[in-house]
Amino acid sequence: MFIDTQKLDQLADHGTDVAIIGAGPAGITLALKLSAKGKSVLLIEAGGFEYPTQEENDPYVGRTVSRPYPLEASRLRYFGGCSNHWGGWVRPLDREDFEANEGIPYSGWPINYDSLAPYYDEAHKICEVRGSEYSPERINGIDQLNLFSFDKDSAFRNSIFRFSPPTRFGDRYRAEIKNSPSVYCALNTQLLHIERGENGKCHLVLLNANKKRVTVHSKRYVLAMGGIENARSLLYSNELNRINLGSDWIGRCFMDHFALTTSRILARTAINYDRTTNSSGDVMGRITPSASMLHQPGFGNLMIDVYPADEDKSLGASYLENPGFFQGLSRGWHYTLRVVTGHRPNRNSRVRLDSNLDVNGVPRTILDWNIAEEDFENASFFITKFATTMGATGQGRLKIQIKEPPEISRPLGVGMHHIGTTRMASNHEFGVVDSDCKVFGTSDLYVAGSSIFPTCGYSNPTLTIVALAVRLADHIGEEV
Repeated sequence: MFIDTQKLDQLADHGTDVAIIGAGPAGITLALKLSAKGKSVLLIEAGGFEYPTQEENDPYVGRTVSRPYPLEASRLRYFGGCSNHWGGWVRPLDREDFEANEGIPYSGWPINYDSLAPYYDEAHKICEVRGSEYSPERINGIDQLNLFSFDKDSAFRNSIFRFSPPTRFGDRYRAEIKNSPSVYCALNTQLLHIERGENGKCHLVLLNANKKRVTVHSKRYVLAMGGIENARSLLYSNELNRINLGSDWIGRCFMDHFALTTSRILARTAINYDRTTNSSGDVMGRITPSASMLHQPGFGNLMIDVYPADEDKSLGASYLENPGFFQGLSRGWHYTLRVVTGHRPNRNSRVRLDSNLDVNGVPRTILDWNIAEEDFENASFFITKFATTMGATGQGRLKIQIKEPPEISRPLGVGMHHIGTTRMASNHEFGVVDSDCKVFGTSDLYVAGSSIFPTCGYSNPTLTIVALAVRLADHIGEEV
């Protein structure tokens, strides 16, 4: 149910089993799953049902240093969170994304793919995805896509994305929240900071819709506000109250997916990696590294998008006329290739607190988005190796267009996926939360969302966010 300030005051006095801050995909999923287990849940959302006004969005105003980043445009401060501008792409992380790579510092998760796989099944249902098969050879009707051919020993493989409608969590699950007798959702209510009592237990200091401070006590607390706000709240709470929630890793290792248009290809046959519909729903192809490639020390996961392009005269008649290239074909097909990649964990890529305060008196955010040179080198190596493979197999000829990292002042195309700032780790020396998403050094504080990802692969994070939220609901449900 949606509650007013009076009811919030009552709940603050009597407490609930769990208090969740943030009503995006993670928070809404977690609230409904805990409710189904018979738990009482206070769900706090800083916004309302509508897109916020400039004044309401003031706490999201911050600044960037190093690379430019759309700090405000990438976040949505209202019910449903960033699902309100989600494109609907879904794919689990690859098995290799969970594994440590000896050439990439701080890589690897403290959980493996198999431990999350059962929760991916439930996440597909929550995200309303038709089908959960991602192996091209096992999908009926996949021949509607016309993909490049790679043998079993190739450094490349074809990978598949599926699609949510997309699910707007605020719209899709609003009625369930409204009708739930055990989920109490307070809108337009801001988390100011977290306090810790002498007994080591946490409690929350909120600013309600009437701009009155309210202190909330629950058995368990979950921060589910996204990769910027989760880190900001922990940093500010530690600074304000001189407490030690988490570790020195709070705010560090900020990651996002970014895109580089790297090359053009003249292909010997028509290629189609675009979204298409078959009996198991919409699917889309991408070119990705093989498992053996991902096990090479220092190599990070990424993908290649393939888009139809106008004719490139530098990849023209001379290639078609050369029997060594295309064996005298009368025409070829032109495509643009774009590499989409995450980047390796980097402690210097981080969220920090500013000395300037927002309208609620909380320090604003500084984002220092730092991409290591190795990440650009990784993309360059991948596309160069792809060019060699296309030439060797007679499937195409590439013209590589980008050979140097973009200037640091140049904006990059980004996924608006805020990843890594409260990373999961086996101990506090390498992260902020443990394998159960509990903040190190606490007994009752958890974090949900992509901020806990230690690495990011190339897959969009929403499906994994939801799978981890279902997993967390199981864990907290057993504790309280």
